[in-house]
Amino acid sequence: MTNLLLRPLFDDSRKSFWHIILGVWVSVAVYAVLHDLYIVRIFPEHFTEYHTNPLHIENPYLLSSLWAFGASFTPGISMGLALFLAARAGKYPKISPSFIIRGSIAAVIITEVLSVLSGLSVFITEEPLYPGMLYPEKTVPAMVAQTIQLTAYLIGAVSCAVLIYIVSYKRKNARSPL
Repeated sequence: MTNLLLRPLFDDSRKSFWHIILGVWVSVAVYAVLHDLYIVRIFPEHFTEYHTNPLHIENPYLLSSLWAFGASFTPGISMGLALFLAARAGKYPKISPSFIIRGSIAAVIITEVLSVLSGLSVFITEEPLYPGMLYPEKTVPAMVAQTIQLTAYLIGAVSCAVLIYIVSYKRKNARSPL
């Protein structure tokens, strides 16, 4: 019964669904691992002291990569699902999965550039960018790494919302299916 109710809403192949969901998640997962691999070089304690280590991994690079990979599931799948709905559900012309994947890659690049710039500003000024209570310690490496992380979360959410808006706008103003 539920399948019959949802069919007119989606009217889409499972292939497009999984292409978008997994494509967005993979872009987020790759970004998260690469991002944390340089964060661990700036401030290894971010992962060795301020994250739990249930598997007792001693290599901070492996530990950061596993944390990043695991942490990519919720935002990656959520972003993929939201973008799938924005791009394919309803009556408007559908947006291609490749447009969505390229958009998610652009979003993670923008997120990372702004995150690095925020960390660079903390490195130069040696002052925290966010309220002091958000920093585990007041050393420059700790403040740089935490600023980059906080900015990545903030800009990541904003860039996802902007991408959803762009996709919705593009669909509503399209004259033919893409």
